[in-house]
Amino acid sequence: MLNAQKFKKIALISEVLSLEETEFNELDYKYLSEFRRDFKFELEFLKPEPTLIEKNDVSYFQPAISRECLKKIHRALVKITHPDLNPEHGNNDEFMKIQQAYEQGNVSVMVEAAAHNNIGIDFAEGDLLEMEKQLQNRRKVLEQKKRSVRWIWCRSNKSNVLRNQIRQSMGINLTNYKTWMKSNHKKL
Repeated sequence: MLNAQKFKKIALISEVLSLEETEFNELDYKYLSEFRRDFKFELEFLKPEPTLIEKNDVSYFQPAISRECLKKIHRALVKITHPDLNPEHGNNDEFMKIQQAYEQGNVSVMVEAAAHNNIGIDFAEGDLLEMEKQLQNRRKVLEQKKRSVRWIWCRSNKSNVLRNQIRQSMGINLTNYKTWMKSNHKKL
């Protein structure tokens, strides 16, 4: 019983993290455009563009659970979602999503589907601990990416002090930059 509760908790946390990662990607795309617009000249000065402003793709950590455990989840989900085995369920899209997740080894999607369908699976303690560890890693990666230069800039008051700090973090020598701006007839 405790095992099932722990799994449900892990699945819910995974689902929340998936939503946060989706939200992050949407904001990150917006922030990338805003940062490129606000630092257009700095980026032009630095040609080629520095890697620190490249689009941040969230690194999704897949829980490293045993193949046996993955098969257990898959079999249980198939019994509920397969259109031929359970016509009342009637959601072929969900079945196809689960199949694709299984083939790709996307444990997060399968765990979330199992929780959504109230599937009780007896997991080995080691598998549950590994899932929790990977959730912590996903959270850590997400928080690190939220501390990127463009996130700091786009969530700030956009002061000149911060702009100069960001220029320094980009490796821009302010004297050289001002000289370049003047020689290119651009206003600072």
